[in-house]
Amino acid sequence: GADTLQAGLDYWDAALRGAPQALDLPASHPRPAVRRHRGASIPFAVRPELAGKVRKLARDAGCTEFMVLFAAFATVLSRYASQREVVIGTPVANRDAAGTEALVGLLANTVVLRADLDGDQTVQDLLKAARTTCLDAFAHAGTPFEKVVERLAPDRDQSRSPVFQVMLALNNAPPPHVE
Repeated sequence: GADTLQAGLDYWDAALRGAPQALDLPASHPRPAVRRHRGASIPFAVRPELAGKVRKLARDAGCTEFMVLFAAFATVLSRYASQREVVIGTPVANRDAAGTEALVGLLANTVVLRADLDGDQTVQDLLKAARTTCLDAFAHAGTPFEKVVERLAPDRDQSRSPVFQVMLALNNAPPPHVE
C-alpha cells in the first residue's frame, strides 16, 4: 500500500542521495545533445571454467554469482570512468506482491545498485559491499523505478537517462532444449 511505497521511496532517497548523476566513460565521438535511445548491449558468455571459478568465489564469500559479477563490472566501470562511485541499473522480475503470481505478462522493474570503490579494497571487501548493496536494493525492488526518479528529481540532461546510464543483466538460465 501507500506505507510500503513511502518506505521504499525513503530507502531509495537515502541510498542514492549524493550519487553521481553521470557515468563519464571515454567516448569515441561526442555525446549528442539529445539522447536518441539507440543504446547497445554487449552480450557475452562466460566459459565453463571461468563460470566455475565465479561460482566458487561467490560460495566462499557468501555471495551469489550476480553479486560477484556486479562487483567486477562496477570495478571496471569505475576505472574506465575514473570515478570512485558508479551507479548501475539491473532489471528484476517483480512478482513479489500478493496476487501477482497468476498474472500473465511481464511484471518487471529496474533496481539501482550504487558502488563505492575507493581503490584500496580487497576482493573480499568488494564482495562484502556488493552483497550488502544487492540485498538491500533487492529488498526494495518493489518500488517502481519511475517513482524513484520522481522522488530523487535529478538534474535532467537530455543527453543521458536519469539516475544511471549502464545496466547489468544476468541471464543464467540454460537455453531451452527444442526437439
